[in-house]
Amino acid sequence: MNDKNYTGLQFRLGRPVQARELDEVQDNAASALRGVADVLFAEGDIAAGAACAVSSTGACTLDAGRIYLAGQVRDVPAASLVVAMVGEVSVGVYLLQETVTALQDPDLYDNELASPTRGEAGADRTRTTCTWGQAGSGEAGDFYPVWQIIDGVVTPREAAPQLAATTKAIENYDRESTGGGYYVIEGMETTMLDDDAEGRQVFSLSAGAARVGGVAVRSGAARRLVFAAVPDVMQISSEPHSSATLDTQRVRFNRTPVLQQATVRVQRRRTVELTHGPFAGAADVLPENSVVKINSVTQGATTYTQGVDYKLNAGQVDWSLPGAEVAPGSKYMCDFEYMSTEPAQDQTTYDFAVTGAVKDTTMLVDYTPALRRIDVIVIDAKGALNVVKGVPAQWNPVAPSVPAGLLALANIWQSWDSTRGVIVDQVRQVSMATLQGYQRQHNQHKLELAELRLAVDVSGRYAGLKRGSFADPMLDNSMRDQGMEQTALIAGGALQLAEPMEAMPLDDGATTHTMAHSLVTLWAQLATSEATTVAAPAPVVPNPPPPTPMPAKVVLSPSVDRWINETERTYPGGYYYNILGMTPGDQVLKARDEARDKFLESLDLSKLSGGAIFMRSIPVQFTIDGFAPGELLTTLGFDGIALQPLPVPGGSLVADAAGQIRGTFTVPANLPPGKKMVGFSGNQGGSCMTTFTGEVQLQIRVNTTYSGLNGRGFGPEVITHVV
Repeated sequence: MNDKNYTGLQFRLGRPVQARELDEVQDNAASALRGVADVLFAEGDIAAGAACAVSSTGACTLDAGRIYLAGQVRDVPAASLVVAMVGEVSVGVYLLQETVTALQDPDLYDNELASPTRGEAGADRTRTTCTWGQAGSGEAGDFYPVWQIIDGVVTPREAAPQLAATTKAIENYDRESTGGGYYVIEGMETTMLDDDAEGRQVFSLSAGAARVGGVAVRSGAARRLVFAAVPDVMQISSEPHSSATLDTQRVRFNRTPVLQQATVRVQRRRTVELTHGPFAGAADVLPENSVVKINSVTQGATTYTQGVDYKLNAGQVDWSLPGAEVAPGSKYMCDFEYMSTEPAQDQTTYDFAVTGAVKDTTMLVDYTPALRRIDVIVIDAKGALNVVKGVPAQWNPVAPSVPAGLLALANIWQSWDSTRGVIVDQVRQVSMATLQGYQRQHNQHKLELAELRLAVDVSGRYAGLKRGSFADPMLDNSMRDQGMEQTALIAGGALQLAEPMEAMPLDDGATTHTMAHSLVTLWAQLATSEATTVAAPAPVVPNPPPPTPMPAKVVLSPSVDRWINETERTYPGGYYYNILGMTPGDQVLKARDEARDKFLESLDLSKLSGGAIFMRSIPVQFTIDGFAPGELLTTLGFDGIALQPLPVPGGSLVADAAGQIRGTFTVPANLPPGKKMVGFSGNQGGSCMTTFTGEVQLQIRVNTTYSGLNGRGFGPEVITHVV
């Protein structure tokens, strides 16, 4: 009766209470509560728990939690699903409400001994069941979406209602203070991997964090982006090339690369035997189309003259001229040239082969070269990766404009050949310490520029007086007399006495020496707590659903692979630090270390000598606990790559009575270092995931420059850096 605006019930003495009135009391209370709750919550908002995680094999683990559904915050048990790793999947809660009568639940009958209604059915009950599921799976009940999974990546949700205002304020501040709020905080580096079996381009995005329009986006492990790139082509018709020889020659396309079959029209030469027609003046058809010219016509020792005895007419030897003529029905030889249209032979993306083309003739080529372009890898505020296609161009393409709401992470140079690569082009956060270092460098450059101007002015005005003399800047030994023994040392921009140094081990070099000490307790937890188990009556469920398996646990051995690359690599650059006004000691070391750390943050690994850096392909042992007894391990994914696990010697990939599986796998080759997601799943719904970290310690040779009280110094330095 809501259409009559009834908001309450007033019970009167002596009047009977109707069943519908009690129902109306419940409806009014629920409606009033929902009116307030809907202001605070939206359908599908998470009040507690309910976390979602997806492994590389598609195993989706959903924790138990409390979610706002149909006007109430309801409890949802944990569950495990298998979702598609390509496309968008909506995971949420199916809410099923059923009416339970005394026929289904005998406890609803009145069992009071003194009650006049003993044995009669009481009020019916409404039972509400909440289960996790995917949209469109056909389960009973109303579906409420909670999580969106795009290409195997769980998109972040809005903050809880009580934190929404604070989150929005932080986002607004970040956008206003940084001019938009689009930048990378750490990580998020893109590496190009080998194309997959279907020819799609594969890229790896390392773990990291960023702000997209002020919204925080964080990835705890490396992610893969698979992009089916299709080149744009243009049609080139009748591109001319000159034939240099009758032998085999390579002809290069003017525009490259060419990914499709090209067609070439070449002028060839051929000698055939013809039979003259049955009457004088007949025309004999040549066996090729597109005849260009006739070189000669002979019969025995007789050579006939073109234009006097015969002529070329519509691809025929026309004997209608008044000159000499071969006898009707007799055979003669004809040497002629013709145009042949044929597919290019032995074609590559840059050239093709031609054999038998008449020298100094023109070859015409029809082909469709792929146009170069620059695509941009972007990420949105939900953490979804995508590619913005660039504008193709014949020679110099430009990167496209990134739409609003997206953060550019890297540019893809789509050359469609071996030069294709990734150009890291992203806005990264700069700390205050880095800005201060830039300011120091700027001041130092101004000082050195002033000194340079003064030196140029002096040398220009007094060049005649200084002829035959020079000044040693004391940067290295290049200006010292190499014919004499040099016992001094140039260090810090000054000439100093050299003091020999020798390191001596303490005792045998193996014994550990410490000061006398005794252990003292600094902190201790002495409090204890107790718990008492309270048994609750189990509800009566006519047909309980099968239990959802709990997520299993997996341990990798090793879970971290850190190795030392002993090959020294050279980096075309270095770092600078200013120690003017500093006394030798901790201040100098701190300035050097800060400059080195900022340099390593901006290190571009692609510029290192020695080629790309990849993780080691090593065997890794895994131990899974929590699978169902007898459950078979069916899939294993490493950073999105399906692997074939092997059991340990004497074991199998079937869980034992304790639900344990022990096996091994090999880390795939050609993967960049970093943290990788590893997922396992079985044939009975069991799943688990963890991370594997691969790190390499590099020895990098860089250039170091500093300015101090003794002048300016520079030189090579070998830095140990962990990637």
